[in-house]
Amino acid sequence: MEKWQTNPEKHEKNIGAFITYTLNGTDILEKISRRYSDFYALYEKLVQRWPGVYIPRIPPKLIAKNTSADIEARVTKQLNNTQEGIRLITPEPRVKLIAHRGLEYYAPEATIPAYTIAGQKGMWGCKLDICETADGKFVMSHDTTVDRMFDGTGSIISKTLEQLQGLTVDAGNHIEDYPNEKIVTLEEALVICKKYGMHPYIEFKNIVNKTSVQNVLDIIEKQGLLEATCYQCSDGNRNYMYWLRSLNKDIPIVFWKSSNITEGTYSHIIEPLGNALFSYTATMLVDESVPQQVSIDHGLPIATAINASLSGAKNLVENYAVSLIVTDRVTPAELAPEIYPVE
Repeated sequence: MEKWQTNPEKHEKNIGAFITYTLNGTDILEKISRRYSDFYALYEKLVQRWPGVYIPRIPPKLIAKNTSADIEARVTKQLNNTQEGIRLITPEPRVKLIAHRGLEYYAPEATIPAYTIAGQKGMWGCKLDICETADGKFVMSHDTTVDRMFDGTGSIISKTLEQLQGLTVDAGNHIEDYPNEKIVTLEEALVICKKYGMHPYIEFKNIVNKTSVQNVLDIIEKQGLLEATCYQCSDGNRNYMYWLRSLNKDIPIVFWKSSNITEGTYSHIIEPLGNALFSYTATMLVDESVPQQVSIDHGLPIATAINASLSGAKNLVENYAVSLIVTDRVTPAELAPEIYPVE
């Protein structure tokens, strides 16, 4: 086993003093290479030990491995990123909460109020379900039809943006408090994310070609949010994953799978994609040990979705080491009041 040493070095002249730890030693690949899971475990320990301190994330695994130069360049980019509207140089929460269709518990889903409340409550990310219109525009809707949430009928792909904007939201939580809400465009949702420093967490719903995926990426990039956005793709729509990766080699991809996660899921899907992880249901996480173990073995965050109580979310964090949760109601101040300021 190789011998490793750390040499702490204090930096007093930069904005806020900090300490860097350099690992000195040798490994089978090169001077500073180690198992990715070792570095990820170290990152997790640092975050837990100093919850109010910004600690740069471990660079994502890439298909060609990370060289020492890659690691240095990517962390430097993170530290120097001053992109307007995204709180990158702030305490990075150990548990990242993503508002499901906005915080739909407080307002009708996928509406301006639901997204705004998510931002006001300090959610790390906001899930945006993207549908394409007949005239090639992009709007927010979990369903590919307007029947459930609007005072109309028919598929979104069959209507122009103007036609969709003529409809009114007539369903959802606390609808009586929000009587005149309209369908939200991708651009409008991104503006809210940027205003509150939320990371967009997008999922494609009715998009059927690579050109449309590129158009979505162009809109996100125009807002300066391309690398701050996570892109979720389900098991039934794998084309999106491969289109995304062919268009951009660095953006983070989340593969949502509701069953049968094995070591093969990692080696055949996640690893070839690079900078990717999988997400699975809370029930699967609790009932099966394999998905969690595969994530741990490869240094991946444990990600899940839960529309449940605060106690349910705390159970996932405390007993299953979950670090990314898509939720319709749980807020940062409720989950971790010792880290997040109470409103």
